[in-house]
Amino acid sequence: QRGGMRGGRSLAGGAAPASAPVRPTQSTGELKMAVDGEFPSTLDATKNAYQLLRLGVAETLTRITPQNKVVPWLAREVSAVDPSTWRVALRPNAKFWDGTPVTAQDVLNAFQANWAAYPPADGLLDKNTQIKVVDPTTLEFKTPSPMGSFPNAVSAQFFLVHKNGTTMTGPYK
Repeated sequence: QRGGMRGGRSLAGGAAPASAPVRPTQSTGELKMAVDGEFPSTLDATKNAYQLLRLGVAETLTRITPQNKVVPWLAREVSAVDPSTWRVALRPNAKFWDGTPVTAQDVLNAFQANWAAYPPADGLLDKNTQIKVVDPTTLEFKTPSPMGSFPNAVSAQFFLVHKNGTTMTGPYK
């Protein structure tokens, strides 16, 4: 619905004037979207993870495709070292909204904050999982017991990667 028009008629009932939409001559560098009544009341990932993920303003290490395949997202690669140990290599070009690179330490901090904020996350990935920063772009997750579903678990909304709850990595700010 543009300019109060529906079906070529104005809301007052008269015929719509024939005019071309006005387009800017140069990109403003912004994409403005209209969102229904489920727009998040806060951009805090520790309070609104599901909505932020659904609207594309935040990302997880992996994601599930429409074909139900688990694929890397913020991660470049997720690999099993052994049945209880998973290594995650981050995308080298991943950045937060403020332009800073996403580091392994940022991911570790986000996971700790998310476990504290979302108790149900413990049912997907045990909060007693030990996370070790291997280098600035690599983490190692050691689960308390073997876990074949690790790549799927880290795609859940509970595990959004954020900095201080309010700075995300998604393409939309």
